[in-house]
Amino acid sequence: MAERLKKLGSMLKSLVTIPKAKIRKDKLVLYLSLILIFFFALLVRIYPYFSHGIVLKAYDPYFQLKSTLYIITHGFAAWFSWVEKPPGISTWYPYGRNMPKTSFPGIPWTAAILYFILRFLGIEVDPVAICFFFPAFMGALASIAMFFLAKEISDSTKAGLLSAFFLAFIPGYVQRTTAGFFDNEAIGILLIIVTLYFFIRSLKRESLLSGIMAGLILGYLSASWGAYVYVYDLLALYVLILLISRRYSKSLLLSYTATISIGLFIATRVPRIGPSVLTKSDILPALVMLILLFVYEATPLVYNSMMVKRIKNIKIPRKIIGYLLLTIIIVTSSVFAYLWYTGFPFIEVLEKHVKPISGKFWTVINPLYREKSRIIASVAEHAATSWAEFYFNLNILLFVYPLGIYFSFKRLKNEDIFLILLGLTATYFAGSMIRLILILSPVVCLLSAYALDQILSPFVGVLREIREGMPLARRKRARISGIVGTEYTVVTLIFVASLLIIATYYGAYISYKYMAGVEILPNGEPDWQEALMWMRYNLPATAIVASWWDYGYWINTVANKTTIVDNATLNSTQIALIGAAFALNETEAVKIYKRFNVTHVLVFFGYCAQGLGGDEFKWPWMVRIAEDHFPKLVNESLYGDITSPTGTLFNSTVYKMLFYGEPDPQSKYLGYLVQFMSRYKYLAYRPDPYGYLSLIDQRHWALFEKVFKPVYISSNRFVKIYEVNYSILEAKMEITDAKPYANGLFAITVNNTGIHEISISKARINDELYSFETINGSRTVKPKESISLFVDTGREWSIGDNVSIKVIANVLEYPGYRIYASMNASIIEAPKILLNVSETKSTIYSNGIGLIQVKNVGEYPVTVDSMKINSTETSFSILNGSVTLLPGGESTFVVDLNSNKTLTIGQVMTVNVTYHPVGAPNKTLMVIANISITPTPPLVLHVSNVTAYTNGIVAITTVNPMDLPLKISNIAVNGTLYSFEVINGSSMLGSCERAVLKVNTGLNLNISQVVDVTIYYNFSLVPRWSNEVSISNIMVVPYANLSVNAYTNGTILIKVVNLGVEQLEILTVKINNTACQFVVINGSTTINPRDSAILKVLNCTSVLGKQPVAGDKIIITIVFVEGYVLKTEVTVKNQ
Repeated sequence: MAERLKKLGSMLKSLVTIPKAKIRKDKLVLYLSLILIFFFALLVRIYPYFSHGIVLKAYDPYFQLKSTLYIITHGFAAWFSWVEKPPGISTWYPYGRNMPKTSFPGIPWTAAILYFILRFLGIEVDPVAICFFFPAFMGALASIAMFFLAKEISDSTKAGLLSAFFLAFIPGYVQRTTAGFFDNEAIGILLIIVTLYFFIRSLKRESLLSGIMAGLILGYLSASWGAYVYVYDLLALYVLILLISRRYSKSLLLSYTATISIGLFIATRVPRIGPSVLTKSDILPALVMLILLFVYEATPLVYNSMMVKRIKNIKIPRKIIGYLLLTIIIVTSSVFAYLWYTGFPFIEVLEKHVKPISGKFWTVINPLYREKSRIIASVAEHAATSWAEFYFNLNILLFVYPLGIYFSFKRLKNEDIFLILLGLTATYFAGSMIRLILILSPVVCLLSAYALDQILSPFVGVLREIREGMPLARRKRARISGIVGTEYTVVTLIFVASLLIIATYYGAYISYKYMAGVEILPNGEPDWQEALMWMRYNLPATAIVASWWDYGYWINTVANKTTIVDNATLNSTQIALIGAAFALNETEAVKIYKRFNVTHVLVFFGYCAQGLGGDEFKWPWMVRIAEDHFPKLVNESLYGDITSPTGTLFNSTVYKMLFYGEPDPQSKYLGYLVQFMSRYKYLAYRPDPYGYLSLIDQRHWALFEKVFKPVYISSNRFVKIYEVNYSILEAKMEITDAKPYANGLFAITVNNTGIHEISISKARINDELYSFETINGSRTVKPKESISLFVDTGREWSIGDNVSIKVIANVLEYPGYRIYASMNASIIEAPKILLNVSETKSTIYSNGIGLIQVKNVGEYPVTVDSMKINSTETSFSILNGSVTLLPGGESTFVVDLNSNKTLTIGQVMTVNVTYHPVGAPNKTLMVIANISITPTPPLVLHVSNVTAYTNGIVAITTVNPMDLPLKISNIAVNGTLYSFEVINGSSMLGSCERAVLKVNTGLNLNISQVVDVTIYYNFSLVPRWSNEVSISNIMVVPYANLSVNAYTNGTILIKVVNLGVEQLEILTVKINNTACQFVVINGSTTINPRDSAILKVLNCTSVLGKQPVAGDKIIITIVFVEGYVLKTEVTVKNQ
């Protein structure tokens, strides 16, 4: 029994005991090394988190974040139909953006899937945090992937570890996988490494499964990053080299076919790429090589077939073969020549069926192409790479990786050929475009690791010999045979260790020093965050914000506002229009903004400090891009450059927006700005505190301030937002009529159709500038009114000729802003120009004063210049009408011969009137008339009413019954002249006009008195023709009436009636000469003529010192502000 229990225990023990596996030390070291590499790679990439927290870097990551959040919110299926367009908040207004057609789904889909996986596992995490740490995680993961790729190519674990280690720290790769750089590259490089790993593995091990994996990953890459084209073409080039070098194998066919076909199939499912990828010029090499491989494989089968063998046995003379080939060549050439001659569109047909290579890829292939597309050249990361940039991004590995290419040539296996092509192509493309250092960096790591592995192999062998205790004599034989000695081994290992230390330190230092910064926090300042939040919560949802395209993603994603352009650069013409708006002056800019219904404009002002990246250093690209598309609007040569600005730059909208209000004495960056502006002679809005600036003119911004209103300026004045006032565009005019006459006179009618007052400044006929006249001499036109311009071109024209007429006007509300109107018209027959002097309606009186009436009986307006009476130049004034007469118009002029004696009645006077057509002062004409002297009629003034008041005021009402204007010059009362005041009307009386006059004599008149009044008047245009009218025995009447009721209870009621012609104001009420208190029961203390007021005395008893008794006599006195006094005595009555 005990034995059985013992066996049972042993059996149970065997079931639960985990067998101990022996772990090799080299494997343990390998795993720990990879874990450490992953950890340090992750650590060096998440430093921005410790300096700024979770804040995305650059610009594009904000769009990827937006896409990720959209997928999380609406689902994966919704992404395929995601289209942003007005009236909702959108990008690329007014056309909107089709997101699946214009963006890759790879990185937002990956982040969204990761988010859902974490949620499924019960881990609550912010999607923004996932997007922030995602690049760092992928960058660290790429280091592990690089280990497997390098190991697969070099067959060396050491090379794999070294390449993984280098990739963990190399700045050229760290910069695009730093935490916060949530963009396509974050996953793109990892996918390239994995694709190449599986492809090489498939090729070396003849593994179809690895080829399928390579195709799947390549498809994933195609859905994630535009650089997928590089992998397709690289594999195609690799296959071509293998074929040329006769290294074809069936495994090559299987690996390449699986990789390319699966990758392209997935690519055709990506909306942005679609099936048209199969006709792209940059993908065709991959397809051609696929076909070529099949042909290469099928050729031996065909060659060895029975049919081919039978054909071989047929003897065909060489001449026949030659003639046949020549015939084929001639026929083919003739067909092509005929099609070319008939204009067959070869290029159009080719472009229709084969898509050309895009601009960015052409720039990589041909670096000179960027000069043809300055919108590509304007992007800093598209610039050619300098040696300094190579060293900054690759450091010491820049000098090591060429050795990797050397050792690859030396070994020259299939995978070495691939390594050589990878190194050469990546180096060339990185030299063409600085952004592609990102692709070169892992290649450099791979080649450098391979080179070091090859260099270290002999030295590691020596160390192994020493460790294994190889006899001295054998080691000596080994040295003789070429193995390096121990002392060299130690030195070499120290050198390699130093290399690793330098790479680690340099990578960590660069990450800390240069890659921890966040573009949305320039120099660590929160201006952008403040501005974006202000826009998000203060601008309406309908706001449309214009800015340079760099900031489009920020404004749309963070501020949630509609934008015109952004970093996708989908529409170069639209970008050029925004560039033109910034490059041109404010009046032209507002017209462009109106096309897009822009409500606000944003600029970024970096205070001229290097590294902040403000628009003050970007404006040259705005000008260049605008010039590429609109050379007639923008000419780059007129703007100078950043260090030598011109007046054209100072007049540009972008300059005025950036330097508005600058320099600000409170800014912490004032020193940078003043130094820069004073050095390069920039125009300032205000003086600086130090007195360094020499060009200062705040008036330069006068028009700008009316068009663009600053609504927000950030705390450091980096971000400035302006509201657009389109009222200036409501200044409009049109030429409603134009009559160009053959005699050179032009009559132009201009209508102000806008809402602003304008002033006509210039008139152009066939682009030649001419002076002009108007009817009344004024050039100002109010809204909805018209004005006629008259121009003398000074030449004869042929009837029927076409002429171009252009009128230019200044908008008075907007100084410096001009508007234009134009019209084309045909020359017509010259008008009749004639002025007539009416001898029957004109007269000259015997006192030397004459009334000359003229009428324009022609077809063109004329202006009277001068008059002569009996050959003597005589001045004249206008009685009615104007000196300028329209056709059919009449005017009456007054002349004064200044004669000291009376002229003879019946004497005939010759009147010469000189005039000219309006607009042609040099074309003078004359009309003559004979006018007889007539008796001088008396001047008559009717006096309809005269009233004299006891306060010395005399009111007079007069009427002018004549056709001549009269002027009242003086008034005498009782023979004394007094000044007078016009109460109603004017002292200048036109025909039938009435005037009420007031004379204050200052006399105290009694009711029993009478007064005499004399009024002196004259002809207003010629004062020496005068007369007078007298009115006698005018009875004096009271100017006011006072009635009082006093009662024994102390109540006193006073009624005051204004009987005069002027307003009276009660100042004081007195009882027995003692002032008392009172209130107004009815009316007011101010009494208008013919009005009244009722007062009540409040303290009668206290003023009298007793209770009033019936029969008591009380004296009531009213004192007026005007100085008049009314007094009356009243008897107290019983209540």
